[in-house]
Amino acid sequence: MSELSQQRLFWNEGRLKRFLVAIFIAFFLSLTFALTTGQDSPMLRHGDFPGFYAPAVILSEGDSQKLYDLHYQREVEGRYWEDFREDFYIFAYPPYVARMLVPLAWLSPGGAQIVFMFFQFFCVLGAGLLLKKSFPDRFGCDHIFFLFLFPPLLTSIVGTQNSGLSMLLFSVFLSGLKRGTARGDLAAGIACGLFLYKPQYGVFFFTYLFVTRNFRSLLPALVTAACLYGIAAIDMGMRWPIAWYTFASSFGDKNFVINSHQMVSLTGGWYSFVREAQTGYLLSAILAAVFFATLLYRSYFQKHSLIRSLVTMTSLGFVAVILSPQTLYYDLSICLPAVLLFLKRASDKHVNFYFGACVISAALFFLRAPSAVSYYFIFALILLFLYVLYVRESKTITSS
Repeated sequence: MSELSQQRLFWNEGRLKRFLVAIFIAFFLSLTFALTTGQDSPMLRHGDFPGFYAPAVILSEGDSQKLYDLHYQREVEGRYWEDFREDFYIFAYPPYVARMLVPLAWLSPGGAQIVFMFFQFFCVLGAGLLLKKSFPDRFGCDHIFFLFLFPPLLTSIVGTQNSGLSMLLFSVFLSGLKRGTARGDLAAGIACGLFLYKPQYGVFFFTYLFVTRNFRSLLPALVTAACLYGIAAIDMGMRWPIAWYTFASSFGDKNFVINSHQMVSLTGGWYSFVREAQTGYLLSAILAAVFFATLLYRSYFQKHSLIRSLVTMTSLGFVAVILSPQTLYYDLSICLPAVLLFLKRASDKHVNFYFGACVISAALFFLRAPSAVSYYFIFALILLFLYVLYVRESKTITSS
């Protein structure tokens, strides 16, 4: 009996795939059942979707100057969700995101929500297929099923958040840089520019392209950013960044109070422990500066080619998620490709590690309540630790 078959006593390829297909089917059946019978649940009734539907309606009605009017956002959401009283979902994204959402306003709220949900689902599926094509030696069909077993990602899809889109953009970024061709660098640059739909992540990707001297990707990223700026300027004028930043900053202060227990960022975790965010901001800025200064030194002075380094590229996902000011738990999905690309399935132990992470994150979902401890921030650190272990083991296997 070979060493590989000795290690894979239980999770052989056939059993693993059959088990994951069964889980995949069960997910769709349970989701269908929940959507048809669980309308008393806020997540199923509307999730976070009102925060995306309202800005689409505001712009479709030509009221772009009211986009960041808090009372008007609440009024628009109240038209379609009568159960809203004092609660409502705030839209604090840049105005070009609202413009991209306008087609949703052409549909009823229920129809638009289903379209949005399936769009996120196919983003995740597309990310998995793209990674499988780009990294055939590291990413298999069963990894795609692993994606859909990750509870924060499931919550994002069902709760109509946009982590699926973030995962797809990160996958395009990784795959484009890995190809190393002019077309691949172009795709990576466009993905980087589109990541400005969440500027707190986009800035990390722009900085990465600069410090690794990948100007073939940086140029299309800047062009994409300029196009997004122009789209927003059409609706709100050239000075729109001032209005947006002022509103987003005030929302950020409220968000710590409301959602710090669901945050996986360093700043959010810090706030959960000490109820103060400024030190968390400072620590995050210092760590980000150290990360990029190290890349800059190795790239410019030691002449290391870091552009195509898989470890460096995938590490960027963790840096963006953990060091961004206010990352909620479902955006841990951005880190998932990084973990799966290094996840070795040569033994039952490795597979059990991932299943264990899914079980733990599912359990933490039921602990989501305001408290003194951010459970998900701790889980993010555990996920980062596992990633580091996988990377070290991968290097050891490669060198041996």
